[in-house]
Amino acid sequence: MDMDYAAIIGVVACVDELREITGTTAFLSMERVKESPQVIVAPHAVWNDLESFFWVIVYIVVRHTDTDGTMPITRIVDIFHSGYIGERRRFVETSLGITTVKDHPRLVQCLKNLATLVESHYKLATLDPDLIALVLQSQPDKWYLLNDHQAFLKTVQEHLDADDWPDPDIKARQFIIGTAPSMNSLDEAIRVLQRSIGTSKGSEGKRKQEVEGEEGSTVKRARQDGTAALHDALEEDPDDFDDVYADEDDA
Repeated sequence: MDMDYAAIIGVVACVDELREITGTTAFLSMERVKESPQVIVAPHAVWNDLESFFWVIVYIVVRHTDTDGTMPITRIVDIFHSGYIGERRRFVETSLGITTVKDHPRLVQCLKNLATLVESHYKLATLDPDLIALVLQSQPDKWYLLNDHQAFLKTVQEHLDADDWPDPDIKARQFIIGTAPSMNSLDEAIRVLQRSIGTSKGSEGKRKQEVEGEEGSTVKRARQDGTAALHDALEEDPDDFDDVYADEDDA
């Protein structure tokens, strides 16, 4: 805990100070997010922190393991960066059920069991209060399971101790930070343009060399032909040598 930001909950003098405290919302408990101004957020509870820790674990797993396409980047963005509560709820209720981690099924099962603990605080939310009381009375061990840290720690430890937990554990893979799709498109367009320009210049240079080569060969042949003709002429009449160069000087 950072004592510079510590405040006493419920003390009026601390209200303004608490309003100034900001930070990441990527791992915030779903209950702590107001989906509209009319929603009344319940007082902070221990299970809110434990749910936050659940999201931290999920975040690490989906970024540093091979989920074999079962956790697409769009879902990761929706859950952690865009903060869509609906997508978070779908992940806990259904999406996690089809998520896999290559060579580590026990890790996925651990996440599913932790998700069950988290979900136990939300499933009754839409029921009538009287019906909730009846359900809690008949099934007290099924709901609100994260009221203390022990349930969370016990779940994690049970899976770590399981016979099928890999030993040594799988190696975390490097997470490569990507850029926005628009930037990727722009970068690709620039690369294509550069390749196109380079190809054009290369073609022009090659063609220029070919033309110059053709011209050089023609001139060379002409010079050779001319030299041969001049040589033959001089053999016939050496006096024509001065006449030939005199004509060139006049030209």
